[in-house]
Amino acid sequence: MSGEKPRMPGVAIPKLSIGQQDHIGLTGANGLGKTTVMNALLDSMPEDLPHLIVQQQTGEAALSQTMRRLAALQGKERSQVLAAFAQLNADPDKLLSDEAPSPGELRKLMLCLGILDRPQLIVMDEPTNYLDLESKVALARCLADYPGALVVASHDEWFLDQVVR
Repeated sequence: MSGEKPRMPGVAIPKLSIGQQDHIGLTGANGLGKTTVMNALLDSMPEDLPHLIVQQQTGEAALSQTMRRLAALQGKERSQVLAAFAQLNADPDKLLSDEAPSPGELRKLMLCLGILDRPQLIVMDEPTNYLDLESKVALARCLADYPGALVVASHDEWFLDQVVR
């Protein structure tokens, strides 16, 4: 029994497995356990698996860390991130100003920076929150083309239809 994590009363989560190129969508009403399932998946993931997690809620620590990482980029990598950010219907010039990015822009930037690390799995919780229609379309196009594994929790059925295969 040592090493096992305590179970939540009333919640039974089966063993979860994701293929290298699977795109999986989790949907349902609030309180049904989407985040619980995502956390169970992350808890069972091999520690050495390159992955990117973009949470639904981001705080000051995430903002600060993300902006420091962007500021540290040079040359080609910086250009790649800013170009990817622009493809997600965001303004790189506004991002580079002293103005803090909105929650939606921050999550787009986290995705663009995370892609530099070549994750084999991307996990996103409610990625369409804070996004306008054009940004949702751009993000859907980007994620649908992602060659690795993807797990997305969303209430947006149109968005899930675009990215899940």
